[in-house]
Amino acid sequence: MDTNLRTRIRAGDHDASGDLFDAYARSVCNHAFRLTGDWAAAEDVVSLTFLDAWRLRERLDADGGSLRPWLLGIATNVTRNTRRAARRHAAAVARLPRDTTVRDHAEEVAGRVDDAGRLALVENAADAAGRTGVAITREDPDHPTRDEWIFDEETQEFLGERSVAREDHADVEEGTVTGNTAVLRRAVVDKPGQRP
Repeated sequence: MDTNLRTRIRAGDHDASGDLFDAYARSVCNHAFRLTGDWAAAEDVVSLTFLDAWRLRERLDADGGSLRPWLLGIATNVTRNTRRAARRHAAAVARLPRDTTVRDHAEEVAGRVDDAGRLALVENAADAAGRTGVAITREDPDHPTRDEWIFDEETQEFLGERSVAREDHADVEEGTVTGNTAVLRRAVVDKPGQRP
């Protein structure tokens, strides 16, 4: 059976991959458990082993006996690589700075604003989603509205912005919110112009 299975695997027969799994998954799982001491980790090793076996199928010798030693060798390498990656990850995390508090930068921001306008803090400002925080606004006497940038008081995370009437004008009374936004989701894209 292994000679026929070996030939089918080398040829890229998808059904042969399933037959290989059915025939050797238990052996590979037991071997992986002996290497890791953890059933969940062993199951991950089994998955990666059969993925690697499919990827490496062309390197499989045309002649030979059981495919079990080949699969156990792959499982051993997968376990070794997984442990190495975990060690590297742990070392990278250990190098991260422990103090993650964000210093209050309001004074620095206020110092950078030109004299034409002045900064003001607005307590309990609400974004379009109804979340409240502290807002920073630049008062400009030449404009009837002011824009407020709203931040979470504890995390300093940007929540959104709103526009508020500074004075009565047209059909708008002083203090009326004329525009409101909220940042509800953030995403990362690979290239400029892509949508998340």
